[in-house]
Amino acid sequence: MICRLKRILNWDLIEDEGLFNKERGSEIIRDLMVHFNRWKSLIGTSNNLADFVGLQHLVIYTMAKLCFYYWIRDSEIVAEILRQVYICDGHFSSMFAHIMNHNERRSMWPAPNQETRQKEYLTMVYFLTHAHNAKLEFSGVRFVDLRLRVPLRVPPVFLAAIYNKPQMLLLLLRHGAIVDRRHTGGRSDDWDLNMLLRHLIRILWASLGSETEDSSWDTTIIPMGELEFSLMNFDSGGLMTTSNSHDFIRSVSERGIVPRLMNRYLEPSDLRHLCRFTIRDSLNVNWNLPFGVFSLPLPKVLQKYVNLSED
Repeated sequence: MICRLKRILNWDLIEDEGLFNKERGSEIIRDLMVHFNRWKSLIGTSNNLADFVGLQHLVIYTMAKLCFYYWIRDSEIVAEILRQVYICDGHFSSMFAHIMNHNERRSMWPAPNQETRQKEYLTMVYFLTHAHNAKLEFSGVRFVDLRLRVPLRVPPVFLAAIYNKPQMLLLLLRHGAIVDRRHTGGRSDDWDLNMLLRHLIRILWASLGSETEDSSWDTTIIPMGELEFSLMNFDSGGLMTTSNSHDFIRSVSERGIVPRLMNRYLEPSDLRHLCRFTIRDSLNVNWNLPFGVFSLPLPKVLQKYVNLSED
């Protein structure tokens, strides 16, 4: 058992492929889990808890890498690995670290044929799929919605938005990531929602250009004195800065954002969009996102629309 665990810890996907037989992948992972649980029961009474937790972290993440590298298809096995990660760390920050990692040369989750795959979020695709197949939850919260710890205590969907990862953001939304838990009867997450909206507004604001329109909106709609507050923004380096509301209102007025927002949001919601929302909500409740979309008796163009592929 000790020899097996040592080989796991020292495993290298290039130099030590002999550790793993792809044909027997699921069987070997199960065997490793048995040895791992026995090892925990033997070492768990050790006085040096810090060393135990550190070694446990290394072992369980190496097994997760093995699952990913050899593309284990058994969702129950992968889900058990994810449970062990959560028991060890209490979060999945390491699995989503590539969201804010811009180093393309070094990947925590190496995979075969990387040049033919969209490797930036390949890990997310793999673990999201198996977590959904196994209907994996932690204290009633699904894997896709579980808060991270690093660098911010937010679900992955917010981190993807903050770090300008549109493909990952779309992937998480397709898997049913919840932006506002209040709509599902969950705990209010105002801080998360406000942070996300402020960041997205900043991106949209920058894309609108700087053409000057009617600057009377700031005085006729909302008195400036009632809007004295600090605004939180994110700069390109990911650091928070604040600006005064007077500057904000003046810029909004000069860019013509208020009339544009009025034209967009004072109109009734598009019926087609409301139908898509209802269909996706029903599928998500039954763990059928995103793959259940393509079993619906709809034309392909509507299936793509429901799957957020077209708008």
